[in-house]
Amino acid sequence: MPLPLDLKQEWHELAQVIGDSHAPILLARIVPPTLDSLRRALSPRAKAQALFPHVLHFSGHAWSRGLLLEDELGQVHYATTQEILDALRSLPSPIDLVVLNGCESAADARSVAQALVNSGRARAAVGHPQPVYDPEAVRFAARLYAELTDGFPLGEAVERARQAVTTHKVLLLGDKSLRFEYFTGGEPWIDDRRPPGNLPSRPGLFFGRGPQLVEIAEALAHPPKVIVLSGPPAIGKTSLALEAAHRNAWRFPGGVAFAEGPRPEESRPGKASDLFNQLAEALNLSSEPDRVAEALQLYTDRQPTLLILDNLESLPPPELERVRQFLERLGPESAAMVLARPPQQPLEDLPYACPLSLHEGIGFDAAVLYALRLAQTKGIPLTDALAREIAQATDGHPKLVELIVAQARRRDLAALLK
Repeated sequence: MPLPLDLKQEWHELAQVIGDSHAPILLARIVPPTLDSLRRALSPRAKAQALFPHVLHFSGHAWSRGLLLEDELGQVHYATTQEILDALRSLPSPIDLVVLNGCESAADARSVAQALVNSGRARAAVGHPQPVYDPEAVRFAARLYAELTDGFPLGEAVERARQAVTTHKVLLLGDKSLRFEYFTGGEPWIDDRRPPGNLPSRPGLFFGRGPQLVEIAEALAHPPKVIVLSGPPAIGKTSLALEAAHRNAWRFPGGVAFAEGPRPEESRPGKASDLFNQLAEALNLSSEPDRVAEALQLYTDRQPTLLILDNLESLPPPELERVRQFLERLGPESAAMVLARPPQQPLEDLPYACPLSLHEGIGFDAAVLYALRLAQTKGIPLTDALAREIAQATDGHPKLVELIVAQARRRDLAALLK
């Protein structure tokens, strides 16, 4: 299993550089990160629509014979150099610059960087001949684009950005004189490919749950579907739903809307109408108060939409029945994820329901990585051996891992773990 990378931070750094440039530059994600999406983003149609990129930037894992992408279900796809060349066989014109910010992406003649330049698919390519530390890769990318948007030639920009990498010399292939200096009119545009709606941001750290993410993706790929997530408190239902929603939002051009009922500590019953109002507001729907559910159903009929309903255990049976009736009439290309602590049989009995119960932690290996990354973000010294002890003692329960890591400086930590 490849180690998680801080791709969010790299995107943030790139967006900041582009924003500071005050140049008419579009920074856009390729979603989902698959070979087919890459092929479409670099197609003749993209060229005709003036959407063909000058720079293709890859952030992620790589190896000396290819790049780690995803398939349609979000599973790791080890895309070989030849597969990538085949996907880009019909390029309408060479890409000016390809930046491969991954380990061994320019290790030798069979690596992606060299192959793209040698085949004429790229005028220039930048890559790493050896493994690169994630923080250094992020700093390298930020410095490189800051230099390029200031108008310096590629060779000089790479030379200055190399200072961020301490383990090896970043490799530059192709046209070193390449410049991006003639910008006229317009302002920077950062296109995060976020769908309409109010989908909350991704959890800061997310580890494990690979089989569940694949199961959810398979269900969302064939709507209509209602995924019913249940499980004990703090097991990670909401985190899993949000991660799955971000990974699959591209399937729902109508948007992703999130609504939640009262939390247990609020000690008040939830209402179906409150949930419907939250969803409608997220999708910018206006309607008479007693016709909100009808407006939502009409919207999901017209365009593929994903709805997320959290804390449904707060609804009394009559209110839960209203939600069930609403979901029963969901649009044919739309889907929903509904979350509750105990299983909700009325929802699981829906024609398109996919019950999914979370009663176990995130797994030992994922819990070890989670503990180490948590400690790193909080500045808490934590050894690999102690992280393994924490993962074992908590059985991989994410909330318990958080609580124990927070106590990692205690002298009686061994007794606490016991």
